[in-house]
Amino acid sequence: MNVMKRIEVKLRSFYLIIPLLLVLLCHEARSQKTTEVFIPIGKSPGVSGKTTKMGKVESVKTQDYSVTMTLDDQTKATIKVEKSTAIYLDKSILKQPNTQGKWEDIKPGLVMEAKYTDIKKSGACEWIKVQMK
Repeated sequence: MNVMKRIEVKLRSFYLIIPLLLVLLCHEARSQKTTEVFIPIGKSPGVSGKTTKMGKVESVKTQDYSVTMTLDDQTKATIKVEKSTAIYLDKSILKQPNTQGKWEDIKPGLVMEAKYTDIKKSGACEWIKVQMK
């Protein structure tokens, strides 16, 4: 009986810890989305270089809302921009605070980082950061 009581107590604490951990992990992910605008280009923890592509904007096609950029390895990538894609302006080089941007802010010659919604780095982007000069 004593052993059963101990097992029951351990199970009860286990059932309390799991939901707490889930809440904390979800809060951390939501917090990063909220503060993403303030993180400089290429510096997003756990994201930059993993689910992002970074390069120089070559062309902007307004007709289909796509951006072609040259990556560091000199290959080209076409990025699809959706209405839901957040655009952030990285003004850290200008010693100004970063801000929300809009489609018209993406111009050839600027450095850009695009975060995909999936790990395969295909399809639409969740957000785009453009480094302002």
